[in-house]
Amino acid sequence: MDLRVFNIHFTYIESENKTLCHHCKKKYAGKSMHNLKRHLTDKHQEQANDTNVKYREKRPASTSTADEAPPQKKLKKLVASDFIRSSVELVVLNLLPYSIFSMKAFKDLIYNHQVTTGITMNYCNAQKYVTETAKALKQKIKLEVKDRMIGLKVDVATRLGRSVLGINIQFFSEIERKILVRTIGMIEMHRRHTAENINLIISSLLGEYGIDKRSVASFTCDNGANIVATAKLFQNYQNSLLLCDELEELGQQLNDEEIDDEDDAENFDENGPLDIPSNIKDALKDITSVAVLVRCSIHTLQLCVHDSLNDIKKDYRNELDEIRKVVKNLKSSTYCEQIKSLKIKVPGIDVITRWNSSFIMIRKLINIQEDLNSLFEYFSGDALEKIKLETRHWTFMQKFYDAFLPCYNLTMKLQSSDVGMGDFYASWKKTMFDMKDNLEQNEFSKIVFDHMRQRSIKLFENNDILLASLYIDPRFNFNGRQFFSDTQNCRAEVRLG
Repeated sequence: MDLRVFNIHFTYIESENKTLCHHCKKKYAGKSMHNLKRHLTDKHQEQANDTNVKYREKRPASTSTADEAPPQKKLKKLVASDFIRSSVELVVLNLLPYSIFSMKAFKDLIYNHQVTTGITMNYCNAQKYVTETAKALKQKIKLEVKDRMIGLKVDVATRLGRSVLGINIQFFSEIERKILVRTIGMIEMHRRHTAENINLIISSLLGEYGIDKRSVASFTCDNGANIVATAKLFQNYQNSLLLCDELEELGQQLNDEEIDDEDDAENFDENGPLDIPSNIKDALKDITSVAVLVRCSIHTLQLCVHDSLNDIKKDYRNELDEIRKVVKNLKSSTYCEQIKSLKIKVPGIDVITRWNSSFIMIRKLINIQEDLNSLFEYFSGDALEKIKLETRHWTFMQKFYDAFLPCYNLTMKLQSSDVGMGDFYASWKKTMFDMKDNLEQNEFSKIVFDHMRQRSIKLFENNDILLASLYIDPRFNFNGRQFFSDTQNCRAEVRLG
């Protein structure tokens, strides 16, 4: 029943919070459309029909009788491929050990499935199926990347004395019409993390997947010196491959040419200097690596935040440590009973090396500020001092939250798997633009903004692949807008051509 029909039959009296029926002058509490429609169709059927008002009573949930059987879900027929896939996922995705297939309880659980499918799933067979699945997945990736330009992403993580080199590739799939990400290697490293060693592993993996090194368009990495050196070494290797290709092509052209001048042929000195034609010199001079070094945007953003926090700590040495100590004290048994009675959700203690965990801790504290003020009333003396947050703490937290919220949102946004160069550039620039309004009111925001501006140079300067991406992006380059300089236009066209 829309508002026009409602006004024909009823009037809502706001001061009494009641609805008056025009036909019987009876008043109803509130203005529930459900009750009013039922009243109109039960008591004033003729008027309801005139305005096409119908009421269909909902069937109560308890109307089912004992004779009526509840609807049964259709059982899915278990086939061998589904049984194998589920067993592999238990190990690969859910990280359960192979020994689970040797446990009696689990054997009893899957016994009927083994009989139905005719497959025996034990410790050895599970390993075999995981290996076969990995081979099938590798073959699928080979077909996906065949004759395609790809972006290479490399990083090294060290934890508890173990180092793992992670390598994945990005490429556009014409079938799925989106950017796909495939991890092609998680290799534990037992040698030094030098550029030479890392490059050998990368070259070996690319060979396993049938990826031609000439087809790598970008090499994305963090700002670590060894990884950057790896990228430059990879570029040099690409240059050597391209140079060999060019020399082979030019050599073929020279072999096909006939020497028409007999005098030149007779006077040719094998030991003399080789006179290379100018067109060949120009061709060799123009050879440049296909792969462009791209600095990881998220890692660069984290460096901006890290530098900003160091600057902030120069003037605010103890605030964050004191706030962290209060959160730790709130988790002690002294305050447990009152916190439960007030239903306060105490935030987790942050990890010192993870700034976003400090941001989340502060955000949650701001959200429960009123609840904490109520909690303070229950305690006094030393017990209160351990959890008391002063005005300077709340001021620090609000400034911290306002300054780092744009960075936190940008970090979350850039973690999506299908972020293109244009999306990244737009998000980065928008974050800096949004921060400008708060620079005068919040000193923390100005510090973060200045570091983002300084770090932008490494991200955007001399980055031809970014220029090429923006050149074909209609959000930045369209008729009537001078987004690029003439030099940048030329560089973008050369990269695309």
